[in-house]
Amino acid sequence: MNTIVWFRIWFITVTPYGVLIALALAAMYLITMRIRPRFRALSQFSVAGCMLLCVPCAVICSRLFHWVFAFGKFGHYSFWQALALWRGGYSMCGAFLGFALGARLYCRPRRINFMDALDCFSPALALFVFIERLAEHFTDQGVGKEIDTEFLRGGLFSMTDMYGAARHAVYRMEAVSALIALIAVLLFFRACDRRRFRLRGEAFRLTLLLLAAPQVVWESLRDDGYLAYGYVRVSQIACMLCVLGLGFYYLVKWMNTGMPMGPIAIQTAVLLLFCGLTVRQEFAVDSSQNMEMNYLIMAVAMLAMSLAVMKARKSWSDWVYRRARRSRPART
Repeated sequence: MNTIVWFRIWFITVTPYGVLIALALAAMYLITMRIRPRFRALSQFSVAGCMLLCVPCAVICSRLFHWVFAFGKFGHYSFWQALALWRGGYSMCGAFLGFALGARLYCRPRRINFMDALDCFSPALALFVFIERLAEHFTDQGVGKEIDTEFLRGGLFSMTDMYGAARHAVYRMEAVSALIALIAVLLFFRACDRRRFRLRGEAFRLTLLLLAAPQVVWESLRDDGYLAYGYVRVSQIACMLCVLGLGFYYLVKWMNTGMPMGPIAIQTAVLLLFCGLTVRQEFAVDSSQNMEMNYLIMAVAMLAMSLAVMKARKSWSDWVYRRARRSRPART
């Protein structure tokens, strides 16, 4: 990844991208400190202590994820060279896995529930993605394919490359979707406070869904140093598997409530149908002249998949909420 350099102090290189990442980490700490009082089980939880373990794990796993899936594309280099973090080359998927691993390592010896910690960090993770995507403005990442449709040129989601060609500003699209995820998870916490009911892990799963689903489309639009095995885009597959995994997770939970199989079968069919349509559109964008229309269809398909997942989640969570209310002792 190439980035603008502001200045150098000895061996330290100061870049706008690095400064924004530092600000993003500070913002993560501040917003998590505001969220933590909602979790009674996290009264002894140290946000700073957890981040001191999670952030290095996220950086290392992000780099290793990139090294594994970029092997052979950007040149063959050894495992020890992969640990040279200053060389650049990171993956957001690997960063999420590393952050979760760090939270697990922090919580287990302290007997803190792992999912409570991830729920507490959920708004911070969406905020970090939002700021990091905006920071890509100062790099050569987040560049999309050339825009063929005239009215899309010159808009908020278009940019001009060094050759004067109009391209999709994918990093801005990714930033907007991360901002939507941030707002949605904050509204989710507000709804939980109003109902005085929260299912463990739901905030984190909601954040994953709202980040992964649009990323399937954004990864397809990218025309920069994305990770791929041949024509298969690794991050795109990982995000699609995340959406499908969440969908089947909620469908199984919904099925275990004793719900008739008819509605569950319909939701499963919808999920698989639009997954297949998304895969079809991924092949169509390489062979069709109307690229923007194919991407619009892909976006609609991913929206339908997300709604199917949300429908299964709501059906299950409402059943659990009604059951919890019936089990509460009556007030006197």
